[in-house]
Amino acid sequence: MSRKIKQITVFVFSVVVILTAFGCNNNQDSKKVIAEYKGGQVLQSDFDKYLNVLQFINPQVVNEIKDQNVKKQLLQQFIAERYLGTKEKLSSQNEQDVDNMFQYLKAQKMQMVGSEENYQKELKNLKITEDDIKEILKREIGIQLYFEKQITKDQLKQAFEKSQQDFTIATVSHILIGNTNRSDEEAKKRADEVLTKLKAGGDFAKLAKEYSDDPGSKDKGGTYENESVAKWVPEFKDAVLKQPIGKISDKPVKTQYGYHIIKVISRKVPTFEQLNNDDLSIIKQQLVQQKFSNFMTKELPNIITKMNLPEDKNSK
Repeated sequence: MSRKIKQITVFVFSVVVILTAFGCNNNQDSKKVIAEYKGGQVLQSDFDKYLNVLQFINPQVVNEIKDQNVKKQLLQQFIAERYLGTKEKLSSQNEQDVDNMFQYLKAQKMQMVGSEENYQKELKNLKITEDDIKEILKREIGIQLYFEKQITKDQLKQAFEKSQQDFTIATVSHILIGNTNRSDEEAKKRADEVLTKLKAGGDFAKLAKEYSDDPGSKDKGGTYENESVAKWVPEFKDAVLKQPIGKISDKPVKTQYGYHIIKVISRKVPTFEQLNNDDLSIIKQQLVQQKFSNFMTKELPNIITKMNLPEDKNSK
């Protein structure tokens, strides 16, 4: 139910040799300069590798970048990441963060492909290494540090005031009927059955212990106490913010995890001074994204001096 500030999206992966990998240019093309910017240049091979890492993280990106405009935007993003990503020196803790992010990504990938052998096969097919992936993660953290240094306390307060409700502290009981080991239809049917039992007077805590697929709460009556709603996925968060106190949800709430039967026990909106570090990190991340977006639109065009992205014959 909770989510990471920096979540790497992964999709179900079928282990096949991907013939559309972008590391297939001939040696002469790979050395071609396709972009220049203040302080550096981009070779075709650099960009191919970047696209292949993106494909490793999200296999569906291969369909999106058949669009030449999307590929151009990704080249601009790659230049921005290179330009900004080395402006801040990473500490030993930052290096550990990189490793933690990589291990999280690898664990997700291993779960999709099923074995170390298949994992290594995909790296080989895409002509990338684990170090290539870590290099991009390092740049991401470098950009985060660069923009975080520009954030003032006043900016944090202003951002909080604009979305104060999103940081509501709530105590919530829920029963999750997951859709991982059963079909979505089966999960919905089971959730409806549990909801019927509750409406007939069933004990919430007992039913949570019996039916809930959330290991973090099922043995505690399905309850999360004094949690920031900002940590939860949007559908769950919205339900918690709108649902009357003390009332069980009229129907199960669907999220990526399955179906939730929710009972809101309490809600309160904190002051800025009451925010915890996780909440502040979320606000900082939002501001970093805004600053990066502003950089892309207002500053990057003056930094790029040349772009000559070859037309992809396969995209026609």
